[in-house]
Amino acid sequence: KVLTMAAVMKIFHYSTHHYMLIGNGLNVKVSDLMPIPGAASTNLMLVFQRWFDADRDVNWDTLIKLCDNFPDKLGIAKSKLLEYIGTLRNFAL
Repeated sequence: KVLTMAAVMKIFHYSTHHYMLIGNGLNVKVSDLMPIPGAASTNLMLVFQRWFDADRDVNWDTLIKLCDNFPDKLGIAKSKLLEYIGTLRNFAL
Protein backbone atom coordinates (compact mmCIF):
# COMPACT_ATOMS: atom_id res chain seq x y z
CA LYS A 1 0.00 0.00 0.00
CA VAL A 2 1.29 3.43 -0.95
CA LEU A 3 1.78 6.11 1.67
CA THR A 4 -0.60 9.04 1.36
CA MET A 5 -0.82 12.44 2.98
CA ALA A 6 -4.10 11.39 4.60
CA ALA A 7 -2.45 8.33 6.15
CA VAL A 8 0.55 10.17 7.62
CA MET A 9 -1.60 13.00 8.95
CA LYS A 10 -3.90 10.50 10.64
CA ILE A 11 -0.94 8.64 12.16
CA PHE A 12 0.91 11.77 13.33
CA HIS A 13 -2.21 13.72 14.36
CA TYR A 14 -1.20 13.79 18.03
CA SER A 15 2.38 14.76 17.19
CA THR A 16 1.75 17.87 15.10
CA HIS A 17 3.65 20.05 17.58
CA HIS A 18 6.79 18.00 16.79
CA TYR A 19 6.80 19.05 13.12
CA MET A 20 10.35 20.45 13.38
CA LEU A 21 11.66 17.21 14.88
CA ILE A 22 9.80 15.14 12.26
CA GLY A 23 11.12 17.33 9.45
CA ASN A 24 14.69 17.10 10.69
CA GLY A 25 14.31 13.34 11.11
CA LEU A 26 13.07 13.04 7.52
CA ASN A 27 15.86 15.35 6.30
CA VAL A 28 13.60 18.03 4.85
CA LYS A 29 13.84 21.82 5.16
CA VAL A 30 12.08 23.20 8.23
CA SER A 31 13.95 26.45 8.84
CA ASP A 32 11.28 28.48 7.04
CA LEU A 33 8.38 27.06 9.08
CA MET A 34 7.21 29.56 11.65
CA PRO A 35 6.06 28.47 15.13
CA ILE A 36 2.80 30.40 14.89
CA PRO A 37 0.06 29.31 17.33
CA GLY A 38 -2.42 27.12 15.51
CA ALA A 39 -0.10 26.47 12.54
CA ALA A 40 1.45 23.18 13.70
CA SER A 41 -0.90 21.02 11.63
CA THR A 42 -0.25 23.08 8.50
CA ASN A 43 3.49 22.98 9.16
CA LEU A 44 3.38 19.20 9.59
CA MET A 45 1.54 18.87 6.27
CA LEU A 46 4.28 20.95 4.64
CA VAL A 47 6.95 18.72 6.20
CA PHE A 48 5.33 15.58 4.81
CA GLN A 49 4.69 17.20 1.43
CA ARG A 50 8.37 18.09 1.19
CA TRP A 51 9.27 14.52 2.12
CA PHE A 52 6.97 13.13 -0.58
CA ASP A 53 8.30 15.63 -3.12
CA ALA A 54 11.94 14.82 -2.30
CA ASP A 55 11.11 11.13 -2.87
CA ARG A 56 13.87 9.92 -0.53
CA ASP A 57 13.01 6.72 1.33
CA VAL A 58 9.28 7.44 1.33
CA ASN A 59 8.11 4.24 2.98
CA TRP A 60 6.70 2.76 6.17
CA ASP A 61 10.13 1.62 7.41
CA THR A 62 11.47 5.18 7.33
CA LEU A 63 8.56 6.33 9.50
CA ILE A 64 9.14 3.47 11.95
CA LYS A 65 12.84 4.39 12.19
CA LEU A 66 11.89 8.04 12.73
CA CYS A 67 9.65 7.08 15.64
CA ASP A 68 12.32 4.73 17.03
CA ASN A 69 14.87 7.56 16.99
CA PHE A 70 12.62 9.77 19.16
CA PRO A 71 10.60 7.34 21.33
CA ASP A 72 9.84 9.88 24.05
CA LYS A 73 8.34 12.33 21.56
CA LEU A 74 6.92 10.04 18.85
CA GLY A 75 5.86 7.00 20.86
CA ILE A 76 2.15 7.62 20.30
CA ALA A 77 2.77 8.08 16.58
CA LYS A 78 4.63 4.77 16.47
CA SER A 79 1.70 3.00 18.12
CA LYS A 80 -0.69 4.58 15.61
CA LEU A 81 1.68 3.70 12.76
CA LEU A 82 1.97 0.05 13.74
CA GLU A 83 -1.79 -0.13 14.25
CA TYR A 84 -2.36 1.38 10.79
CA ILE A 85 0.13 -0.93 9.11
CA GLY A 86 -1.45 -3.90 10.87
CA THR A 87 -4.85 -2.84 9.57
CA LEU A 88 -3.44 -2.57 6.04
CA ARG A 89 -1.80 -5.97 6.27
CA ASN A 90 -5.02 -7.54 7.58
CA PHE A 91 -6.91 -6.17 4.57
CA ALA A 92 -4.19 -7.44 2.23
CA LEU A 93 -4.63 -11.02 3.45
